[in-house]
Amino acid sequence: MDDYRTVVGSKREIVYALVDILRCHRSSPPRTVKDSLKALFAIALHPLNRATMVQFGVVPALFSLIVNDGRVGIVEDASAVIAQVITILDRTHVYR
Repeated sequence: MDDYRTVVGSKREIVYALVDILRCHRSSPPRTVKDSLKALFAIALHPLNRATMVQFGVVPALFSLIVNDGRVGIVEDASAVIAQVITILDRTHVYR
């Protein structure tokens, strides 16, 4: 499983598509959003993938979910992804 994180995270189109699902969360079914969050969490477990995620705007998309989406489980899952992404990155870079 760990090997797949590197491969999937290196596919920028996949990471971009997952982040884009979060940006369009209001028009996406809850299961789709939760699956995207689960995939992003798994990808973020590989430290080299985190910079790509940040580059594609995952942090603002996650905070938007937390602030604007009240569906059950979404806030908790988004918070877990944020926690994973910022474990290695300089916080001033992430919140820019």
